[in-house]
Amino acid sequence: MRFDESYSGKVFIMSRASYEEAEAVIYGMPMDWTVSFRPGSRFGPARIREASLGLEEYSPYADKHLEEVAYFDAGDIPLPFGNAARSLIWLRSMLTHS
Repeated sequence: MRFDESYSGKVFIMSRASYEEAEAVIYGMPMDWTVSFRPGSRFGPARIREASLGLEEYSPYADKHLEEVAYFDAGDIPLPFGNAARSLIWLRSMLTHS
């Protein structure tokens, strides 16, 4: 039996277990190399995943349950630390080749 990570805080709530099941993919871009005063935005994607545990699973506005949305949380992209320009070039090329 596989542990259901969708309620662990390690992946966005109710994300699919496999990429093949998904219609969309979400991923984090942990980057704070241009911050001058208080670094820490690189922890943002992980905190968003943790906070997703408190989200409602049903939207009365969309009349849809989150279970009906097929997405996969691919985790964080391992960006080259300390090099914002190279990270942006890498991300741009990745997005244009998908």
